[in-house]
Amino acid sequence: GAVFTIALILFLGVLTRGVATRRFLAAWDKVFVQIPIFRGVYTAVQKLVQTFLGQSQTNRQVVMIEYPRKGLYAVGFAMGRAWHELEKKNEAPLVNVFVPTTPNPTSGFYLLVPANEVAPLNMSMEEALKLITSGGLITPDDRNKNHG
Repeated sequence: GAVFTIALILFLGVLTRGVATRRFLAAWDKVFVQIPIFRGVYTAVQKLVQTFLGQSQTNRQVVMIEYPRKGLYAVGFAMGRAWHELEKKNEAPLVNVFVPTTPNPTSGFYLLVPANEVAPLNMSMEEALKLITSGGLITPDDRNKNHG
């Protein structure tokens, strides 16, 4: 359900470039949020997608970090430098990283990761969300056909 909802929102995001499409989607949103079963999930996923895929992505980047333990890695979103008071306690630069959970990316973990332990990935936010919500089944542009 969550994967379908995210895929639908991402698809509709591509269509929002036209004025007529925007009007249609505004009407669709009003109808969709009236359905009690879908309202909570739809609203949460919509906010998440707007946050990650919105216009202001200057400090956001898809990253890989070693988490939850040594030798295991997670894909997450670097959301900029940590608050200066936190960095003072650590005495080193820290990065705010959000690691979404699979298959529901509206929940996840907020981590403070030393900047030298954050590896940027050549992947868009949209590709990362697809990868995470599919549990690794949908890879960026399906470039890696033999994954698995």
